[in-house]
Amino acid sequence: MKRRMKILRGVLVVAVLAGIILFLQVVALPELLHRLIESGLSDAGLPEATLEVRSCSWRGADLMNVCLDGERCNFIGAVAVEYSPRSLMQRRLKRVQIIGGQILMRARNGRLEPVNLPKPNPGGGGGKAAPFDCIEWTSCMAVMEWKDQRIGIPFSGSIRTGRDRLRGHLDLALQGVPLRVELTKRGAGEAFSCAVSGQTADRSGAPAAHDFQCDIAGTAEGYIFEGRAKGPRWKLNRFAGCYSTESADAPTTMVEWELEGHAPDWLLKQLADRGYDLSKLGATRISGQLRTVPAKPSGRRLPDFEIPDLQVVVEPGRLAIRKPNVSLRGLSGDVRLRGRCENGLIRLSALPDSRMEFDAADFGAVTIEKSVLDPMADDPCVFECQIDEGGAPVRLHLAATSEDMTVVSEKARLSAALKNARISLEARSGVNPVASGMISAGGVTCHLGSSRLMWALKDAVWKMDRSTGGLIDSTLALNHVALLLDESKELFVLAGDMLKPVSALYNPARHEGRIRLEWPLQPDAILYANGQINFREKRPNGFLSVSCDGFLVDEEQTAIRQLTDATGLVVKGGFSVAGNVRLREGRIVPWITLAATDAMLASARYRAIAEGIDGAMTFTGFGPMSTPGNQQFRIRRLTLGNLPLRDGLLAVRLERDPRAILVERAEWGCMGGRIYSRAMRIDPDHPRIDARFFANGVEMRELFNLAFGEGGSGSGALYGMIPVSLSRSNPTDFSIGEGFLHSTTGTGTWTLAEGDHANLIQKALEQQLGSLLQQTVEVDVRDRIFKGFRNFEYSMFKIDFVRRSDGLLGRVTTRGHSRNQKIPVEFEEIVLDFPGLDDNLRKTMLIKTALGQGIRQVGASAEP
Repeated sequence: MKRRMKILRGVLVVAVLAGIILFLQVVALPELLHRLIESGLSDAGLPEATLEVRSCSWRGADLMNVCLDGERCNFIGAVAVEYSPRSLMQRRLKRVQIIGGQILMRARNGRLEPVNLPKPNPGGGGGKAAPFDCIEWTSCMAVMEWKDQRIGIPFSGSIRTGRDRLRGHLDLALQGVPLRVELTKRGAGEAFSCAVSGQTADRSGAPAAHDFQCDIAGTAEGYIFEGRAKGPRWKLNRFAGCYSTESADAPTTMVEWELEGHAPDWLLKQLADRGYDLSKLGATRISGQLRTVPAKPSGRRLPDFEIPDLQVVVEPGRLAIRKPNVSLRGLSGDVRLRGRCENGLIRLSALPDSRMEFDAADFGAVTIEKSVLDPMADDPCVFECQIDEGGAPVRLHLAATSEDMTVVSEKARLSAALKNARISLEARSGVNPVASGMISAGGVTCHLGSSRLMWALKDAVWKMDRSTGGLIDSTLALNHVALLLDESKELFVLAGDMLKPVSALYNPARHEGRIRLEWPLQPDAILYANGQINFREKRPNGFLSVSCDGFLVDEEQTAIRQLTDATGLVVKGGFSVAGNVRLREGRIVPWITLAATDAMLASARYRAIAEGIDGAMTFTGFGPMSTPGNQQFRIRRLTLGNLPLRDGLLAVRLERDPRAILVERAEWGCMGGRIYSRAMRIDPDHPRIDARFFANGVEMRELFNLAFGEGGSGSGALYGMIPVSLSRSNPTDFSIGEGFLHSTTGTGTWTLAEGDHANLIQKALEQQLGSLLQQTVEVDVRDRIFKGFRNFEYSMFKIDFVRRSDGLLGRVTTRGHSRNQKIPVEFEEIVLDFPGLDDNLRKTMLIKTALGQGIRQVGASAEP
């Protein structure tokens, strides 16, 4: 009986103990665990945290629906904890595993802060020990709010803690890039530190496409960090700084960095989608400093900060902009900036020692060749950007100088060189964008194709202003315009009040503009130019009409005097200009007609005067000059030395491909008859000009009067042909080909004066006659023959030009008899030869000296 009672009491004790244990595990332990965890969360700064204990035992428990704040911004889907009775008595957990948690962080006032969570203690001193030995995260998410966007960052990892020690890691995926964050705290009094590293592979699977590392250490004042990174085409050599949290409301940051290489592919693609092609831009090195300025929070996204120094160095490369169609080739530079951000306004200024240059800037039909731009010290370049809720208006102020700048238009075959150019541009974007600018140059020279002519402009100023209405109003002011020959001789000058500004109005919405020019060249002669231009296509198109009537030219005018001094040409008369200039896909196509009325052109160098010039020439190109066919001029009188020409008709055409002057027709009244030439082409690249001149009805009287002066006269008419080959570079270098001058049917006469004043050619004729007579002929007979030859009637007269190995032979053949009845002399046929005629004629050119002087040279060479 006693034994049974002992067994029964034992079973009862065991049952009571089991019931107590079961009660503690089912009822008391969950509540105890719930209170223990909530107390730990409250001590950690989460007094509003709530949770549910799903199951628990003496070694572990499962929690769910864990909410770390009252707004449910930070929560955990499930938590598995491990502990022991002893650790519970010490209010610690051995292991915490978090599954499916979310942490919300927000970027504000330059700081990234957790929402409704306690702020971290960077120094690590004075804080309480963590209530667990190990914590693990699985499939968790950190959500960052930035610029009204939420960015999710998946992460997993674990942290082990000890007495004043901490060690662990987090694996994150930032925008698809895996990162590993190493966390370390080595002991009491030691700073908290963290190292961030990552490595990604490219699309083909090749490893190490990106590699980066950053070390962050906590201090009593905040954090210090230093890192590096590299990619396939770029490298961050250094990224270091500090983040001070001494002021909780306005932390300060100091950052230094050095980045070199090329932009990453994702950035190049985004820029290309917006019309900027930087794929061929040269390697870039960016280094600088940034320091935030303590200030009260303003609710803006960015804190106030300063940039003491920012240097951007770009190696030569190519930059292309789709709209407008701009391409910068050989772009390079070294730009140094300084700036700050205050109340959301970012302002950067270029320092004077900056430099930017390019080999060529293509703007469709126009190209700016190699140029160097230097910022102006008295007017620095400025970039401003306002960051606020209403948008981001941008202000850009560009001010630079360039000693030499060349503008070229290949289509129009024009080029302009700018000296001492100053560029100033002011632009503002936003709801009502405005822009203004100015380009000035001390000197501008513009070559007209491959000719020796060029325009020279002085003190040119171009101003542009874009109003809030969207229209762009621009003006071009000039102080001096000159037409130069061989880059130094001024042929024509416009200056002073006659150079009114050229105005233009451009509509960006319709991509078109209008141009207006009004220059009072004279009181009754105003040059008008009106037109429009559009940029809807890749190359611009447009139309410009030009007119000026009643422009009188006089040799007393300053511009004409300069033209005379430079070229020896004298111009008089009335002129007018009318026509238009079309712009077809960036190519200039002119149709300008220059008309002359009763004009005069004289050259002292060539002893030539053209009077009574009436006609017009239409230009269809200026680079080189070109015209349609049959550009006719009528000239009332032309004097070449002592040779008078009258009632002339000249028809020409200027050809551009290949360059040539086509004389379609030339006809003159000369010596009582007409001389003319067939069509001939003058090639500027060919050293010689070949032409054939024809004569019809040239009177013997005029010919002898020209040759012998007042001592010669005659009657009858001649016709014939004379070929001439003339050097373009040396007018005295010419030769006469085989030609002839024959008398017309019938008889004619000539008379030669006697005495010392007789022309030398007469003496040469007498010498030729003397050489034909036999030496036995008596002297008085010879004198009678000479006297009979002075007053002569011919039935046939001709001059043949014969080309021989020793030069040109002038052969005169005639038959007839003396008109003096007292001296009966008759020639059945007489032939007189004048060898070396071209050598003597070459000594003095026909248009430079009188024809009579040339013949006297021939006669002088025949004297003994």
